[in-house]
Amino acid sequence: MKLLGNFHEIFWDATFWLPPNTTWKDFEKINGSGRISTVNDLIFAWKLVPLLLILKYTFEKYVGAKLANWAGLEEKLREKPPTVMLLKRAYRESRGREWRERDVLAFSKQLNWSAQEVRQWFRAKQIFESTPITDKIGESSWRFVFFTCIFSYGLWAHWTKDWFWNFKLCWENFPQPVSEELYWYFIISFANYSSWGVSHFWDVQRKDPKIMMFHHFVALTLLSTQWMQRYHRIGLLICWYHDIGDLQLELSKVLKYLKFKTACRWTFFLFTFVWILVRNIIFPFYLVTSIYNYSPHNVPLHFPFSCLHGSCSISSFQFTATHVLLLCCWALCLLHVYWTYLILRVLYLNLAFGIEEDDTVSDCEEEEHLKKKM
Repeated sequence: MKLLGNFHEIFWDATFWLPPNTTWKDFEKINGSGRISTVNDLIFAWKLVPLLLILKYTFEKYVGAKLANWAGLEEKLREKPPTVMLLKRAYRESRGREWRERDVLAFSKQLNWSAQEVRQWFRAKQIFESTPITDKIGESSWRFVFFTCIFSYGLWAHWTKDWFWNFKLCWENFPQPVSEELYWYFIISFANYSSWGVSHFWDVQRKDPKIMMFHHFVALTLLSTQWMQRYHRIGLLICWYHDIGDLQLELSKVLKYLKFKTACRWTFFLFTFVWILVRNIIFPFYLVTSIYNYSPHNVPLHFPFSCLHGSCSISSFQFTATHVLLLCCWALCLLHVYWTYLILRVLYLNLAFGIEEDDTVSDCEEEEHLKKKM
């Protein structure tokens, strides 16, 4: 028990979480009416995860199937290929990469098959394991509906707030209470990102699952850290701005699966513009810089950032929760640059050559790439 008590005291050290010369008792005072953000809010949000997962499963199974039927989409016959351990192991190890001709010839010699038979086995295996179109439509349509609802609610919750129009006001009269509408916006958003961390293991497979899992971890760390620091104004603005591009991305994917090519293309153009504006301009140059310049921890005054402003004494170094928040933001910035490259690549190939590549979050569209790989 003493060990747990020491851990609790170290973890909730006021010098890490709170601004200088501030105690937890001071931090619990409210400047106005509203809620005080606590760790219990995170626990309450986690309790909503099973409900979100049930809603997600129900929506995907019924709405996805109905959309596919309405569009006249039919699943291709999926015949399981015979079990060949050599090819099965090779398929598992090289999944997502092209099979070289010399590898195909090597397999054919070991199995006493023709090269064409080896290719046919890989083709059958890939089609058998590809994600059903109803699953893809169901997942993307659920995300589109959810993001549309949470984005609209977030817009309503923020619209009358002064800091929505001037990010510098996020720090006015700090620490501020949490209004009821922003409290529920956080609860739902945090529960949603938490549910992603769970459903990640059975959702439509991605080519970059580790990157996506890292993104979920960073997002949850950012949301929980800003909440415990009472940085909810800037933190929820970051969350809301991220919702803008997500709903357009999911809509473009639904339109793609339903084979509305023109609508999909224009939606993707709009998504690209909004993505670059929000993720590569507003987020790093306005929201993140607001945390850096105006947060109560005075980040520019401490080493190593103080070296950019004159004094460069290592004795001024102090690692705080604000640094954790900034690290999360910078990690997201790097992910945004990576995904922006993928978006622009998709756009270039589509405009220049008419090639329809996977969307930017890298759905595993195996069937669309069989000809390229074979």
